[in-house]
Amino acid sequence: MRPGGSIIHKARQEVLTLSRFTLVGITAAFVHIGIVWVLITQHGIETLLANLVAFLMAFMVSFTGQYLWTFRTKRYWQSALIRFFLISLAGFSGNNIVLISLLDMGVMSDSFAAILSACVIPIVTYLAGRFWAFN
Repeated sequence: MRPGGSIIHKARQEVLTLSRFTLVGITAAFVHIGIVWVLITQHGIETLLANLVAFLMAFMVSFTGQYLWTFRTKRYWQSALIRFFLISLAGFSGNNIVLISLLDMGVMSDSFAAILSACVIPIVTYLAGRFWAFN
């Protein structure tokens, strides 16, 4: 066997990592969507502010899960936190571009536009987290 394990073993490990990332991401997305929906529909908070608050709450769920469970990194948590926050901030910027575009089109409710935009960027976030933030 080659140093570092077989290709099949590495592929299985990557599938496991991707599965964990997906589960944590889905959990964070539900947190984001739930908070943004409640803030907009129940509390009348302005859409972009509600989206920011929801993003920050979902970020903490995502970072904690990715750091402790998905990537199980040896990197100091502070360093990983900064890197993952930069990745997430880039994703949030993309999310807001989509959200503002949907709001400007006026073809759906603010809450539905916020929920739809929260489903953006997970693949880029996975790759950046896997190969930079937690590596």
